Amino acid sequence: MNDTTEAKLAVLDAMNISLGKITNVQIRLTLAGEADLANQVDTHRKALLAQIEKLQGQVADQWTVKAA
Repeated sequence: MNDTTEAKLAVLDAMNISLGKITNVQIRLTLAGEADLANQVDTHRKALLAQIEKLQGQVADQWTVKAA
């Protein structure tokens, strides 16, 4: 794999770690009865997830092109 792909994979690792932490915060807020804050966090969690999926698609596309 080239440096660009490796860099994207490193970013994906960090983003996935952040996603897990954000999910934990959302759950804690929900359990604490802070539904409004939990919903705000969920909005940001979904945005991060969309970015993760976009980057995963880019990495997969690069890999597919190179594999061909």
